[in-house]
Amino acid sequence: MHLALHKQMNKGINWFLQRYNTDELLFIIQAFEDTLEASWVHSESVAEEELLNTGESLEAMKNDEMSQIVDMLNQLDTRNLKKAKAVLQAMFFTPFD
Repeated sequence: MHLALHKQMNKGINWFLQRYNTDELLFIIQAFEDTLEASWVHSESVAEEELLNTGESLEAMKNDEMSQIVDMLNQLDTRNLKKAKAVLQAMFFTPFD
């Protein structure tokens, strides 16, 4: 019975994952890995202070990061751009109260 349940779950999981192409699945995997590595208690002000102590300009770093993000977004087709927007909305602009 237990083995039959696992077989049925595997079928369902495979059916679900087939909705996504390889690039989409790799993106999800990377997002999960980044989430696991993220510090949820390390404040941004402490991180910014550490960067300033290394001698790197915070404004220059922000501009470089923004430029990299814009470059990535410019490479996306309409469908993937909508997905990126949804991910950004969910990750950074949705309150989790």
